[in-house]
Amino acid sequence: MSAPLSNGPERQSFTCGPGNHCDRAIGSCMWRCGRRGVPVLWIGDIASSGMHAPLYACDDCTAGLDALVWAWARHRDGLAPPDTAVDGCGCG
Repeated sequence: MSAPLSNGPERQSFTCGPGNHCDRAIGSCMWRCGRRGVPVLWIGDIASSGMHAPLYACDDCTAGLDALVWAWARHRDGLAPPDTAVDGCGCG
């Protein structure tokens, strides 16, 4: 996934490691927590009322999204009932 080039957070380089994404920028988390001046990852575009904008999320919020995806996969595969998904996203 390539991040948008215009009107996005300031691009910076971060050390990559197992399970980490290398493509980070310093900006505001637009997903849940709204923290500013933190490393954020472009996770896609969002559309609302005929407009669209790039969507950036911090590590805590992307970890919460990842947990939701895994919870859904466990439910889909019959390994967990839907009400055991996730107690919040871990955002703060």
